[in-house]
Amino acid sequence: MITDHDCKMAAKGYRFRLTPTDKSFEPLYAKNLSDIGPLMREMYPEKRFDIEKIFEDHIISDLLKEFQHNREQVVQKLLNDHPALTAFFISQGMRDEVLSETDVNHIVNTMLEDRRKCFQE
Repeated sequence: MITDHDCKMAAKGYRFRLTPTDKSFEPLYAKNLSDIGPLMREMYPEKRFDIEKIFEDHIISDLLKEFQHNREQVVQKLLNDHPALTAFFISQGMRDEVLSETDVNHIVNTMLEDRRKCFQE
């Protein structure tokens, strides 16, 4: 799951999150693949890390392709994930001309309705 901190780090140009498997400290971040090796070998040679790419481009492109065939399922996936993923999905979809203004309005209105239901419960 993408956290708020991941979003802030991604905005600064960091593309990879390195989380120690033993959860002994907060994740480290790397801007590119060549930064990962030195971080792990030199700074923490005894640690093992899970490495994840923040905002994987192929996830967004897969969701955009799926949106063309199954809109409601994609909207539900976006509802269940971090809001930054939705923002990235919408901006990429508009740029690639996959999403129309009507599509964006539908996504946003569905999310607002879902949020309203949360507060009513």
